[in-house]
Amino acid sequence: MQRELSAGGGVTLRPLDLSDGAPLFALIDRNREHLGPWMMWVPATQSAHDVDAFVRRTLAETARGATLAYTIRRGDELVGAIDAHGIEVQNRRAEIGYWLAQTATGSGTMTAAVGALVGHAHAACGLHRIEILVATGNTPSCNVAERAGFTREAVLRDRIVLHGRFHDAALYVRFPQREPNHA
Repeated sequence: MQRELSAGGGVTLRPLDLSDGAPLFALIDRNREHLGPWMMWVPATQSAHDVDAFVRRTLAETARGATLAYTIRRGDELVGAIDAHGIEVQNRRAEIGYWLAQTATGSGTMTAAVGALVGHAHAACGLHRIEILVATGNTPSCNVAERAGFTREAVLRDRIVLHGRFHDAALYVRFPQREPNHA
């Protein structure tokens, strides 16, 4: 059972719930222009029913241990979503994805949310390698990864298709904090 995670500064991650479909759709709908250039799922998200179907699929993946999914809140306000998906228990790795309403950008909200999810994934879930894959042109998302302590490991050519065009993608990685070796 997932639990709510505190990211500090009034930012919390609440486990995704069946009741989140309509509020998430409303937030996505208000932020289409902001999210659309980098989130390939935005054009296909045309109704609350679409988000409800996504929530049901994601909750099934969570029950199988393949995903950790959360809404991002500042106080009581819903401002985005974040998840760890593609969890590979044997390899102890996952990839995270995230999005944030335009009104919540530039405040450190996403950096805090990423930090909270990564800390939970490392400490409570035993994951070792956490990855973020982001189009190289998506500078704000690249900046979040770097501020959250991720290292750019590679640039993968033509890795992501957005609006019918291939884009290079930066692969960022973060490992658990390690104690320094003392000789």
